[in-house]
Amino acid sequence: MQYRSPQSPDLLIAGASARAAAFSAVRAGLMVAAADLFADRDLAVVADVTVIERWPDDIERWAERFPPAIPLMYVGGLENHPELLSRLAQKRPLAGIVSEPLHIVRTPEILHQLLTTHGVPVARLASEMLTVERRWLVKPRKSGGGRGIRILAGTRESVTPDEYVQEIIEGTAGSAAFLATDAGSVELIGTCDGLDSTNSVLRDNLSFGYFGSITNDGGESAALERVGRVLTSIGLRGLFGVDFVRTHDERCVVVEVNPRYTASMELFELQTGRSFVAEQLAAFDLVPRGQAASIGRTETGKPVFGKRIVYAPQDLRVGRPVPDIADILGGDYHVADIPDRDALVPALFPICTVFARAATRDECRAELIRREAEILKRCEPT
Repeated sequence: MQYRSPQSPDLLIAGASARAAAFSAVRAGLMVAAADLFADRDLAVVADVTVIERWPDDIERWAERFPPAIPLMYVGGLENHPELLSRLAQKRPLAGIVSEPLHIVRTPEILHQLLTTHGVPVARLASEMLTVERRWLVKPRKSGGGRGIRILAGTRESVTPDEYVQEIIEGTAGSAAFLATDAGSVELIGTCDGLDSTNSVLRDNLSFGYFGSITNDGGESAALERVGRVLTSIGLRGLFGVDFVRTHDERCVVVEVNPRYTASMELFELQTGRSFVAEQLAAFDLVPRGQAASIGRTETGKPVFGKRIVYAPQDLRVGRPVPDIADILGGDYHVADIPDRDALVPALFPICTVFARAATRDECRAELIRREAEILKRCEPT
């Protein structure tokens, strides 16, 4: 691929990590300016990048550097800051939902009531009287990446107003990606299974963390399409994700809704050649719909795609360079979110992301584990 200078961007992207969405936008021919927490090397190749020092307050000041006609798309984490999003939407076009639909899907009690009313299986929330017959999680209301979630130790444990209590659902964690247009139609883009860590330190300390995703055959499509229609009925628009658990009796129980470009969506972009960022802009009438057409190859045979977040099990230094960026940005990359050489990565923080493509899910998982091990070999304890 060839990249143009992002000095005069077509799109602003802001959130905890902007790399995946920026890659999507660039593949569609857009110039990007991005603000996130990492400013990884590969993101800096394709975008004008700014590190957010004070999260999320600096995003508003950063956006003011650019002409107000340039649209802004938010990614992970900013859905938890509706007041900031409302201020941004007053100053420039926003490629994302605000106001009432955002409030509904990010307020657990309201979302639970909505889905229950429409007969959609959803994880129960605890009332004032917790029952010992069920196991419960305490979750931050402003959640992200599974951090801050813990198992409720007992019915007498205190829960703060910034937390809520949700039933633990036994089964396989999954996620579904959707695209809703302003005309009210909604597409189930695809579904993924969640990945677990193979490292005991990470499993113990990031019990509910996001370790990655792997595409599946979408056997639960009918149930999830119903979820998508219910969410679209309250005004949800553009890209959104639904986290669910596939139970042993094959039900899909909704756990959370993420009203934005989600972590698994780039796997479907690799699989289909689509740019979901371009399609997000089209859903909000910010680019002509024809510009959101397929911009890459479509895989034949529908291979399995996966991504794994490589975390540091202890404080590490990136002692040898992670694979060369020139080999990564050709569209068939095996690693992304690349740190600088000699970067210090604290324990339990991400080092980078590895990708794999294979004929089966077992083969894809094995390749992801192999590539994770290769990355860790390039790091040294501090």
